[in-house]
Amino acid sequence: MGGGTETRAGTGKYGIIDGTLKSGFAKIIILNSIRRKKTHPYALLKNLRERDYPIVGRMGKSEIYNILNALEKKGFVRSKAVMRGRVAQKRYELTPYGAKVANNSKRMISGFLAEARRLIEVEFEG
Repeated sequence: MGGGTETRAGTGKYGIIDGTLKSGFAKIIILNSIRRKKTHPYALLKNLRERDYPIVGRMGKSEIYNILNALEKKGFVRSKAVMRGRVAQKRYELTPYGAKVANNSKRMISGFLAEARRLIEVEFEG
């Protein structure tokens, strides 16, 4: 198994739960970043690293691209090819549905955290 943090249940220190939670939070953070400014993946990653978000700041370009592709397939964002010199770059913006989700994300996260606190108090007493 080696000395890494990978587990049989999935990736990361806590297995598949860790990956699922990170993915969900990363999607919310990315949606809100795009809500503030239409952007292309490299600029998005740079911005997230500058803002010091541990969940997404350590992600590589391929992970950001995968999340953006998943968000686009689900109808949260849309991309448009924009010419930058001789190179076409994909620029992402929110769809109306994605904007609604991004605007409600504070309430969603607050509800999730309240449920997590309740879980910790009830299930992990002692």
